[in-house]
Amino acid sequence: MQDCLPLSASGGFFYKLIVKRINKKWTRKKISFNENDYRDLHQTFWQNNRVSILNWELTEAQTSTLVSRCHQEQVTVNSALYTAFLAAQTDIQGSSQDYLQNILIPVDFRSRLTQPIGEAVGFYASAGVNFRLKYNPKKSFWDMVRMMDRKIKQKLTDKNIFQSQKLNLLSPSLMDGLIFAKHGKLNDEMASKLLKKKGLDKIFTGIVISNLGKLDIPVDYGNLHLEALMGPAVYSDGVEKILEVVTVAGKMHLTLTFGDTIIATDIVVKVKDAAMKYLTEALIGEKQSAKRHWIPTLLQKN
Repeated sequence: MQDCLPLSASGGFFYKLIVKRINKKWTRKKISFNENDYRDLHQTFWQNNRVSILNWELTEAQTSTLVSRCHQEQVTVNSALYTAFLAAQTDIQGSSQDYLQNILIPVDFRSRLTQPIGEAVGFYASAGVNFRLKYNPKKSFWDMVRMMDRKIKQKLTDKNIFQSQKLNLLSPSLMDGLIFAKHGKLNDEMASKLLKKKGLDKIFTGIVISNLGKLDIPVDYGNLHLEALMGPAVYSDGVEKILEVVTVAGKMHLTLTFGDTIIATDIVVKVKDAAMKYLTEALIGEKQSAKRHWIPTLLQKN
């Protein structure tokens, strides 16, 4: 993929020189991993991570109201969702963890590549934009949404979007070595130091929201009718909560994935409910919002 990066994002001469030296040093170590190593890593990961899922939806009317209001405010739906969850985290979790103020925005960067890459890799998305933003309760909800939206647009440069992709210049074996070191499967000083330097050894953000937009799929299949949709569900032990959003047949479906070995389920439910309350009150007013509620479905993978 390095050959497809725009010039402003491909890394300068000195960066490439440093990476070349790192790769050369790693190669001299002659560290490699076989199928049994990867199988053991996979088992260790799922032994240490227990994943739960909250799933709910907005009605057609609620979805339409949200989209229309965002168009009116000239902001994205994603910015409104992020603001609602940032406010909810502030209310429920406070400032207990510094990473709760970190914003991480997934970006589909297919259109920014210098060469066409076909359809085999789907959206070709990456955590392309990150910044810090503290929720200010003295500002109105939509003022915060506009601030969020403005911050995101300011960060949407090739340099920022492709920053994380510079890691792909590292040897694939070294990239794997970072993951093995993170989960205690590799005792190597070089891998451990690089893991910490890149911040891959800890949780980076409280929530990541990925909105896949509208999916044009049928809801009727003969006598069968699609009533509910779950997923996609994505999990990462570097993110406290991941919200995937997709709209089908006018309804917005939301799937919130989290590790209950990282954060208690009741805390996540409270954050989710508070976020939906912020969103509802911002759209239809406090009196009507008291009559509206969404009850999540809770699944658990042991």
